[in-house]
Amino acid sequence: MRLTRFTRAMLAVALCAALAPAAALADGLVTENGALPVVSEPYTITMLGTYHGASTAPLKQNRFTTMYEELTGVTLDIQYDLSTDEFSEKFNAILASGDYPEMFVGDTLSKSQMIELGHQGIVQPLEEYIDQYSIHLKGAMEENPWMREGITDPDTGHIYGLPASEVDYEHQVWSKIFVYQPWLDKLGLEVPETTEELKRLLIAFRDQDPNGNGEADEMPLAFDTTSWDRTYWQSLINPFIYWNDSGASGVYLQNVDGTAVFNANKEGYRDAIRWIAELYSEKLFPSDVFTGITATGFTIVEPNQLGASIGHFMGMFTTEGPRRNEFVIVPPLTGPDGERNANYRFVNPSINLVITDKMKDPEVAVRWADWFYTTEGTITAFYGLKDVAWRDSPVEGLGFSGYPMIYEQLDIAEFGDLNDFAWQWTAPQFRSRAVREGMYLSDEQFLKNYDAQMIIMMEKAYGQTGGFEPEKSFPNIILGEEDDRRASELLTPIQDLIKSTFADMVLGRQSPDTDWDRYVARLDAMGIDEYTAIYQRALDKVLRK
Repeated sequence: MRLTRFTRAMLAVALCAALAPAAALADGLVTENGALPVVSEPYTITMLGTYHGASTAPLKQNRFTTMYEELTGVTLDIQYDLSTDEFSEKFNAILASGDYPEMFVGDTLSKSQMIELGHQGIVQPLEEYIDQYSIHLKGAMEENPWMREGITDPDTGHIYGLPASEVDYEHQVWSKIFVYQPWLDKLGLEVPETTEELKRLLIAFRDQDPNGNGEADEMPLAFDTTSWDRTYWQSLINPFIYWNDSGASGVYLQNVDGTAVFNANKEGYRDAIRWIAELYSEKLFPSDVFTGITATGFTIVEPNQLGASIGHFMGMFTTEGPRRNEFVIVPPLTGPDGERNANYRFVNPSINLVITDKMKDPEVAVRWADWFYTTEGTITAFYGLKDVAWRDSPVEGLGFSGYPMIYEQLDIAEFGDLNDFAWQWTAPQFRSRAVREGMYLSDEQFLKNYDAQMIIMMEKAYGQTGGFEPEKSFPNIILGEEDDRRASELLTPIQDLIKSTFADMVLGRQSPDTDWDRYVARLDAMGIDEYTAIYQRALDKVLRK
């Protein structure tokens, strides 16, 4: 076969690209994979870094930065040391100037931004460098394919950034019902399994004076209105229809055997609204849940007035005390038609490092980042310097949830609220269950650790794997830049209509019977078919892999 001049040129480019990493290793610039330091001679990388200003010191003032420069042999010329708020204000201007650094580090760059910068040639594809120069990140992605899928551009197949991932088992089902066990015991009730049992339980909390003070001052059900994405209704809707009203992708959609289905106009959702309206009409929860003012468990846990609450973690009960630890998690409820769902949140890696077109030796940055994906690297980067923020576990064996105990966190209260010895969320990292749950905890430490308590409660209520295979959930999907823009544009008014109509129907300002058709017609006019089709195309790409 005769090759055209263009084809020969393209093959030459591809060959050069394939050989580039090998050539870099051969010239001795980087050391053997996995070795420290990562370079054979002093090397400097210019960098834009972001930090969470409320909890973490600027990177130039952070002791972790100095430690990591000494460990890797790479000096960081941090030209922009920005809080997350400053990043939002200044990033576009920095890019527009054309005088941006070789590397951006931090969790402030979205995936759609990363892809757009990749398509513009501002950030470099890294998959070849990962395959050749990474041991720990490459191994993590091989063991956890979702990690690679979650950072791969669906249009080009390129990886333009390195991830940070956290497998937080206790939050993989975000909306959970907590019920106060001593009230169950006093009234002779069991943890509810069905919607009807939950309703009867809440009525008993209202009427039977479970706190024993002779006053009708109990609040049967409250909500954690501080939850960052207000997902608390999922627990009450899922017994009627699978419900996803938040998350990284596929909001209001369900994956039905590879088909994207929009659920906010289905009969199951209408049935859920009817039932929740019944709970409200019985005065089982307050109306201000829709305003987010006072309908929480915060101040009423200790006065012993709260029977149940819906939220995502124990931190919603901010008043410390024994009662906070006496709430238990209710397993997913079964609805009147046998429907039973849990909204499973796939682990969704963020993008914490990209390498720009200014950098001539991307392999150095990939080697520099690889240590973060070791167990020690993740613990040190997130929690802080060894023997300052953590030490090796004082005992061997299995910890509170069955993972080997690796480390013990140290008391860092003496250092104040501003952490200057860890990068925390800035760093690329992999906080697997083995890392997060590999913490030694004394009995006293366990009672103060929200996450540890939540993990044990979740395993009891949902089982080791979350209790449900996530076949109905949408996988983490990265939309192309144009689809992402259009989906966001469509979702905003759709979401506003769904939320306002839900509140109106629950509170009795509208009826799920007489006003339903008008609501569905408005959804149709807002473009739910186009919105669903965008995610269907993306789902097709994922399922073809």
